[in-house]
Amino acid sequence: MLNSKVRKNGKKYLYFVGIDISKEHLDFAIYHNGEIQYHKRIANQEEVITTFLLEELSQQVVLGQTLFCMENTGIYTNILLRVLVAQNCAIWLEHAMQIKQSMGLVRGKDDKIDTHRIAEYAHRFQDKVRLYAPSKQSLQKLKALQTLRNRLVKVQKQLKTPLKESKSFEDEDIFNLLDQNTKHLLEVLKVQIRDVEKQIKNIIDQDEVLKKIYDLTTSVRGVVPVTGIAVIVATGCFEKISCPKKFACYAGVAPFESSSGKFKGKAKVSHIANKKMKALLQNCVTSSLRYQGEFRSYFDKKIAQGKPSRVVMNAIRNKIIQRFFACVKSGEKYEKNYQFNLQSS
Repeated sequence: MLNSKVRKNGKKYLYFVGIDISKEHLDFAIYHNGEIQYHKRIANQEEVITTFLLEELSQQVVLGQTLFCMENTGIYTNILLRVLVAQNCAIWLEHAMQIKQSMGLVRGKDDKIDTHRIAEYAHRFQDKVRLYAPSKQSLQKLKALQTLRNRLVKVQKQLKTPLKESKSFEDEDIFNLLDQNTKHLLEVLKVQIRDVEKQIKNIIDQDEVLKKIYDLTTSVRGVVPVTGIAVIVATGCFEKISCPKKFACYAGVAPFESSSGKFKGKAKVSHIANKKMKALLQNCVTSSLRYQGEFRSYFDKKIAQGKPSRVVMNAIRNKIIQRFFACVKSGEKYEKNYQFNLQSS
């Protein structure tokens, strides 16, 4: 799917169009002069959307003074985004949970009500708007292939794990039967995964910016190509997310204080996060701790001080993130032998 790039401006809007998106249809609502003035449902098809936008909706609003707001529903938003971008419309692609939590206590929902609430959200929080801008083609392809690779690896694991267990617990004849029917498929998956990885590498090599950022991120100790690519996609080449603290929050490794009055609770990470990214960062930590170096020294020192291993590992995840952004900002690869005071960082 297309990625969003944060872009703020001070423009004032007169019309706010909320759009509820599903696979089959789109619901539009217009908020203007303090109330909902219009609602319409159309098919989620490019020709239908284009005709509706230019011939009907443009009679209700001034497109140049309108903010279109919608929830990020994955690939179902792609057609609508293409049409709106082609007409140079102001687009706000917001996280669904952000809109939901802004509503307070609500009862009942349907597509029409949701559309009204999205339009009202756009009006209420217009000062916090983050305008959508499409990612360049190479980054879109990179994300699509990364998603495909993840799916292929998942299917591969779903086949290999039960087969491995059946070897220990099933009758030999039954295991041979299962093995015979999955061996060829596993071989095909292995070849396909390698082919997708080659395509990913080609896209990176052919794009000067992607190549440079990829080399910088994978220069950090413990970071493998899969993680480097995931970071590039998630951050939009470090443009959509340009702050290490925001990325740490996104990845679920930033600790948040939990206190009230005299009660002082321990800082904990939030469960609202990209769990896949968090797992990849944990793999980086595990890999880096296999070798002597700054992360290993830091880990051993903190464990000797009585710190829980999970807390120390989370601290190292944060330090790896800091090094991602430091390398990209400076344009220099990570120096493994650089004498950095890790204990005070």
